[in-house]
Amino acid sequence: MQLATHANTDTLPPLFLLIEANNQDADILEIRLRDAYQHHHAVLAVDSIQAASEALTDFEFDALIYCSSTENLNTTDTVKAFCELTPNLPIVVITDDNDFSLANQIIASGAEDYLHKNELTAEALLRSLAFATQRKRAQTSHLLHSHSSLGADSIHDITTNQNPLQQDSLTEIHNLSYFYNYATTAIFRAQRANAQLAVLLFDINDFELINQQFGRHTGDQLLQLVAKRCENIVRHTECIARLYDDTFAIITDTLNHEHEAYPLVTRLQQCFDSPFETSQKQIVATPSIGVAFLPQPADLNDWVKQADAAKTQAKASAKTNVEFASESASAGYKRTQSVAAKIEKGLQGREFSTVFQSYYCDDDSNPLYAEAFSRWRSTSLGNVAPREFLPALSQNSMLDELTKQVLANVAQLQEQALAANRPIGKFSVNISTAQLHDRIFCENFLHWLSVNDLSSDTICLEISERESINAILACKSNIHFLHQQGISFALDNFGTGNTAMTQLADLPIDYLKIDRAITQNIDTNKPMQALSSSVIKMAHKLGIKVVAEGIETQEEFYVLRAFDCDFYQGFYFGQPCNSHTLMQEQTVDMRAH
Repeated sequence: MQLATHANTDTLPPLFLLIEANNQDADILEIRLRDAYQHHHAVLAVDSIQAASEALTDFEFDALIYCSSTENLNTTDTVKAFCELTPNLPIVVITDDNDFSLANQIIASGAEDYLHKNELTAEALLRSLAFATQRKRAQTSHLLHSHSSLGADSIHDITTNQNPLQQDSLTEIHNLSYFYNYATTAIFRAQRANAQLAVLLFDINDFELINQQFGRHTGDQLLQLVAKRCENIVRHTECIARLYDDTFAIITDTLNHEHEAYPLVTRLQQCFDSPFETSQKQIVATPSIGVAFLPQPADLNDWVKQADAAKTQAKASAKTNVEFASESASAGYKRTQSVAAKIEKGLQGREFSTVFQSYYCDDDSNPLYAEAFSRWRSTSLGNVAPREFLPALSQNSMLDELTKQVLANVAQLQEQALAANRPIGKFSVNISTAQLHDRIFCENFLHWLSVNDLSSDTICLEISERESINAILACKSNIHFLHQQGISFALDNFGTGNTAMTQLADLPIDYLKIDRAITQNIDTNKPMQALSSSVIKMAHKLGIKVVAEGIETQEEFYVLRAFDCDFYQGFYFGQPCNSHTLMQEQTVDMRAH
């Protein structure tokens, strides 16, 4: 084994042990370490657990970086073994899986921190290693981090309830102790991704009165029923816990925008739409909900206090049962409610339109590749962004109608292209996993193609990687069904989710679209160049073509072209426009760029 050492300095550089079986991934990790430590570090990279064990007997390391896919071993068991071998060594685990429950298991097994491969920036790695080192030092020194109470009552003190099972004995959902551990992990993850988190704190109005009228047993039954309903509306990447008495909390997954939490608020409200059937009485219960977004700088206690204050305000309000800790979030939620109220009329009134954005390739025949995007100009609300109307359509089961209208507009573009003697490559249409999971939708989609005289081999369905990989995999049978009918599939926004290349091998994915977050300024971003090059090579080995999204400059285009990217999309080549404008644009000769 040979150590890779770097710049000579007066201070001793940190020494890291890196365990990664995949050479390309190991190279990317070493690039991240060099960028993070400005070459003032040393690293020993090994490709097996056995080699790592031998290295630990020969060298004294400052931290262990373990890629959990190595040798496909059980991650938690491996971490435990390393902790027993070197109890004072900080461990950071790099995972392929973005499941919070797995992350908590990893932390519980002895690791100080974890990172997902798609979050692996130099800044995130530096922060994670620093945090892991500090946490290990605190553990070694038997230091305990104290936390002040979340409210006026001492029962709010999140450090006093350390149930080893971390499960509430009455409702069988998570308890206060689990909430604290989960929230701590979630905060660090959100900080790495520069993303938002929301906490929803809610209780049952007049709960004490219910106890007095019907007895504690009925009150306990009500809590159990509320917990069960609410647990069903929480995704696996979110957390629900009973904190105390009738007070519950839900922590969202990371959010890019505050409005992404609004659908969860609506689902929570709907949990109370119908009465609760207890053994003694049918009870109509209503919640008071307080919502707070992660403050800056992040502090768990302040965060929950803000949500608690908003909940108190909601309880005092005669107009609504939900309040937000910030004025901007409150205004955004009201806007969301207005969108939901107007959207059906807008869809029926043909207020939605379709615009198209071309994407290009080095093809002498110059076929037309175009992606369809929906736009809504409401007569009462004005322009409504897709991030506002798509959740509302999904909640009201109207996405299928929008897809149907989009296909009709695609058919018009096809007619114009054929009239202009323009060969057709693919027309891309975005759909959700909720649609794709439904076989009836898939059969209807084929019918809509037939009605519009669209050939299935000209259609590419795009699924966003921002959706859960588990949700995508749950659609596997329907994806194969439509693929057998000639429809292509693209995984959009690649690099923003948690999809591993190995998971793509199980899906008939034809196109991989690298997100703008990766391609932006790629001409000057060396780590992203290494990442993009690796992704393109691996995709090609799987027989998948790659589309680079968000190309805005010639320099970005040149870099990705040098990596043998197949297609390019972005404002450098053209902005979204209607079909008439698209067909009027002059053909772009890629060789001229």
